[in-house]
Amino acid sequence: MTMEDVLYMGMKNDMTFLITDIANMYEQQSTYNPNMPIRKLMYAARFYDKYIHLNKLNIYGTRQLRLPIPKLVTFYNGKDDREDSILELKDAFKAKDGHSTDVEADIQVRVRISSRSPIMQNVTEALWSNNKHEEHNTMLLVFVK
Repeated sequence: MTMEDVLYMGMKNDMTFLITDIANMYEQQSTYNPNMPIRKLMYAARFYDKYIHLNKLNIYGTRQLRLPIPKLVTFYNGKDDREDSILELKDAFKAKDGHSTDVEADIQVRVRISSRSPIMQNVTEALWSNNKHEEHNTMLLVFVK
């Protein structure tokens, strides 16, 4: 793999990488954020835009494109005890009065929140240990052909 296969995006505490056909989109958070599905939607859109352009895919063609499967995970390492959970974008879609509506959203995003566990702590340490000297971490997109 050459440096042309790697694309860095300046996003705080994020990392995305491709392994076979799975786009693993990881983020580390020290505070709980119920807006993670909104943020992950934005990250995923940027990721797929870059992926499509780097691979010269034709989104206007008559054939269905095959894209990497997104896996959206946030590692929570804050002081408050939190259970592992799944946040969904649909929970952000509310009427002006704050109540849910019967209208089904056409966009769906689910984010897995992984809380403090020995596995999460080991993964978190491994993912971010190389960036301790920097003010913030960097999102890393790796395209494996």
